[in-house]
Amino acid sequence: MAADPAAVAASERPSRAGSWILLVAAVVGVAATMIQSYERLSLALNPGQVLLCDINGQFSCSSVLTAWQSRAFGIPNSWIGMVVFALFASAGVAAVTGSRPSKGYAGFLGFFAAFMLGFTLWFLWQSTFSIGSLCLYCTIIGTSVVVINAVVWRMWNGLGMLPGPLRTLIDTKFDLVFWFVLWAAVAIGIAIGLAA
Repeated sequence: MAADPAAVAASERPSRAGSWILLVAAVVGVAATMIQSYERLSLALNPGQVLLCDINGQFSCSSVLTAWQSRAFGIPNSWIGMVVFALFASAGVAAVTGSRPSKGYAGFLGFFAAFMLGFTLWFLWQSTFSIGSLCLYCTIIGTSVVVINAVVWRMWNGLGMLPGPLRTLIDTKFDLVFWFVLWAAVAIGIAIGLAA
């Protein structure tokens, strides 16, 4: 018996909740990177200015934004994040309106999601153990990146792009445990690093 094309198309479409989660996480990421870009500009125009997120020595955007790690590719990291989060926001809008991504486009999103995750983990490590301060906007951005990765994995699963073990992980919802444990481990690492 042939599969119903409408049912197949619906199964490949991101879930309604996943679509909204992707959109909200991307919009939060865009907002945080825009605020961070504004703060960076303020700091460049008025060196020594106390920024809104300068709480103390451990939570200091100024310390982080003036470090070389905050422009690892020669331009502010927040500019890169703004562009990538805008890409995810457009994917979120498309998903919310019922569009079904192609495997190529989903692969493109997966590449940028994985890149942002790796870069975020590296940057938070650098902030904690090299710079010795944490930018609160970076934690918001990092949380958005983790959420986006979880949604993209589920998108890939719906398109049949994941190998068997990962499909099982997502079908049983244990992937959510993985993402929670990953972000909890990052939070614990930050707490230990800043307390040292």
